[in-house]
Amino acid sequence: MNLLELEKVLLNNFKAPARVVVLGIGNALRSDDFVGVAIVQKLRERIQKEAILFIEAEIAPSEFFPEIQEWNPTHLLILDAADLKAKPGTFNVIAREQMATFTLSSHKRALTLLIDLLSHYLPNLKITILGIQPASTEFNIDLNISQPIQEAIQKLTELLTSVFSRL
Repeated sequence: MNLLELEKVLLNNFKAPARVVVLGIGNALRSDDFVGVAIVQKLRERIQKEAILFIEAEIAPSEFFPEIQEWNPTHLLILDAADLKAKPGTFNVIAREQMATFTLSSHKRALTLLIDLLSHYLPNLKITILGIQPASTEFNIDLNISQPIQEAIQKLTELLTSVFSRL
């Protein structure tokens, strides 16, 4: 999926008026696995809108269920590393039914639990999962993110800033 295709999907999914939770998932000690959180951190610096809640869920996305449920969003965007079997930095929207296929990072069970809970308690919530192919998810005490993922973070941050500015 290229940036233009992703923009079309996101604009179709996120229609105003919207209350959006952007959930970044990842582990800083596992190199590129941190990509989802890194994007949320950059978006938080750029966007100040009451209709958007940014959450750095790191390795425990299900722990944020009460906060998300109470905030009562119309949309949830999940950003996470995913084994897309593609070149590092590649990204794609992943359907809920495809989650098992792409083995979303090391947080799959907690993420599945969160999605199941939210789907039950907020049945009208529109969930979009954006997976980003990491170069490495090996343990890395230096907290380094690879160059392809740094580039993907920059591109996706710019695209999401543009999309959210239209809400």
